[in-house]
Amino acid sequence: MPGVTVRWCDSPFAALASAAAWRRMLGFAGLARFFMRLMKGRRSAALASVSGRPAGYVYVTRGFCRYYTVASRDAVIGPVFVRPSFRGRGIAGCLVANAVRRASDAGAATIWIDTSEDNAAMLRIIGKCGFEGPVDEYERNDDA
Repeated sequence: MPGVTVRWCDSPFAALASAAAWRRMLGFAGLARFFMRLMKGRRSAALASVSGRPAGYVYVTRGFCRYYTVASRDAVIGPVFVRPSFRGRGIAGCLVANAVRRASDAGAATIWIDTSEDNAAMLRIIGKCGFEGPVDEYERNDDA
C-alpha cells in the first residue's frame, strides 16, 4: 500500500530500532509485554507507519494459540490493530497480507486467523486475503 511502511521484528533486539514507535503505539506497560512476548521466540510483530507515524500492528505466532490447539508448524495471525485515526485506509489489510506472506515464507503448514462474528471490517479483510470460514467456533475467555 503506498505510503505505508511495514517493519518486522522477530526479537527484542530487532525491536529496539523502533522501540520509540512501539512505545507510542502500546504505552509503557504494553511495550514491556511486547518485549516479553518477543523473548519467547515464537512470535514476530510488524509495525505499520504512515509518514513516520505509528498506525497499526500485527502479530504472527508460530505453533501456539491460547484459545485453540494448533500444530507446531502452524502460524496464528493476530491480534491486528489499527489506530482509530488511521482506520479505513487499508492498513489492516496491508498488515494481514504481510503477515500471511511472512508466515507462508517461513513454511507455515496452516495459517490461522480469527475475529468475532460482528467485526464486519475484519471479516472482509480476512476474506480478501483468501481465508474461508468459519472452520470452527469456540468460546473465547480472555480472563483465562
